[in-house]
Amino acid sequence: MARPVGQTSTRKDIITVAQDLFAKKGYTATSMDDIRTKMNVSKGTLYYHFKKKEDLFLECVKVASEDWFLEWAEQSKQVKTATDKLYLLGKIYAMDTKNSLSSTIPEFLGAEHFELSAIKKELLDLIKPEYTAFEQVIQEGIENKEFNEGMNKENLVFILYTTLTGLSVAHSVYIEDDNSKVENMFREAIAYFINGIK
Repeated sequence: MARPVGQTSTRKDIITVAQDLFAKKGYTATSMDDIRTKMNVSKGTLYYHFKKKEDLFLECVKVASEDWFLEWAEQSKQVKTATDKLYLLGKIYAMDTKNSLSSTIPEFLGAEHFELSAIKKELLDLIKPEYTAFEQVIQEGIENKEFNEGMNKENLVFILYTTLTGLSVAHSVYIEDDNSKVENMFREAIAYFINGIK
């Protein structure tokens, strides 16, 4: 049964507010009460939509990943080569560093007491759209002879994905909030990667 329109809107608003708070404050420092207060809704309303903070966080990751993939699909139409698409991936990741949930995922995994293998599978399913973009670009580059076809595609995808997500997490520690420095760092990472797979 579909949710009434008002409930769907409230759920979306909760997710939007929670994404912002998780990205700014981190998973541990953000409480359900923080979200409820910023939303100006009752506890009953918040807990009707999300029984636990863990559920809300996972839904935030899912929505962010889906939104990221839609944005990627639109922007990637503007570039022709797989090499240019890799640089675009780096640019998108650099722009996302300010409001990204990526840095909160390791914190989330360390903060909650749950069966790690079950939650790991759920998180992998949630980031699948994003990971698929990486697979498509690497495959395109191999097929178009831009990248060395003798290299292991699965390894290349994993290395690229973990490099960009790792930079997203670590940039706040090592680089001040200078957009040009962050964008240059991601661009250099892509250049090193491309140099290694040509």
